[in-house]
Amino acid sequence: MRIRAPALAAATAHPLPTQPPRLTPEERDYVAALAHFVHGYERQTLRSQFGRLKPVELLKHLMTENRMNTSDLGAILGSRGLASEVLNGKRGLSKTLIAKLSRRFRVDPG
Repeated sequence: MRIRAPALAAATAHPLPTQPPRLTPEERDYVAALAHFVHGYERQTLRSQFGRLKPVELLKHLMTENRMNTSDLGAILGSRGLASEVLNGKRGLSKTLIAKLSRRFRVDPG
């Protein structure tokens, strides 16, 4: 028995909701409070974990999490060669490069 791709796609997509669920005011308050507490926990936990990493190690982690390679990093920094030098420790991260990276990865440069 063979299932055609369009039929499989339609069967998979059918149960997906087309609109977000409607929440009561109390449920919205609960979700907002939960998001606030999760954000605070992640900020504190991640800052303590990543604070121990060297800048290049953190950069490599962010690249892995974002499925980026050296060429992708080069597009952010201005050249693939510069990206390679930074990743291999031959060149440090300047304030300008840190600013570019913090914007791309949406992290606090501090």
